Amino acid sequence: MIKSPNLLHKVTLLGGLQHNEVRKVMLMGDIYLNTSLTEAFCIANVEAASCGLHIISTDIGGVAEVLPDEMCTLVKPYKKEIIKGICDIVKNIEKIRTKKELSNYDILKNTYNGDKVARKTVKYFI
Repeated sequence: MIKSPNLLHKVTLLGGLQHNEVRKVMLMGDIYLNTSLTEAFCIANVEAASCGLHIISTDIGGVAEVLPDEMCTLVKPYKKEIIKGICDIVKNIEKIRTKKELSNYDILKNTYNGDKVARKTVKYFI
């Protein structure tokens, strides 16, 4: 597929990366695509969101509970739905970026600080 004229100069397969190289590569992008069918909560989604990427993820549970709506687009785990989600976000990525008052990192930092997580955990079990 990559050898097709439409993708040849737009896709680069990087292969394996050292852990310390991942953030640098993520900062080069705009969108992180997670098409997992089994991983309900993917830490890579939070890492990518922290780097400012908009997350497109299959709606298999877990992601919506972790990432705010403005950071992610959930799609049904079917080829046509995933493609539609990608196309919609690619068309609107500039509008999505300028609409945010805080960076993804700041939103996540405020949402997942130790005190808030501890209170939510205690509240859940009481």
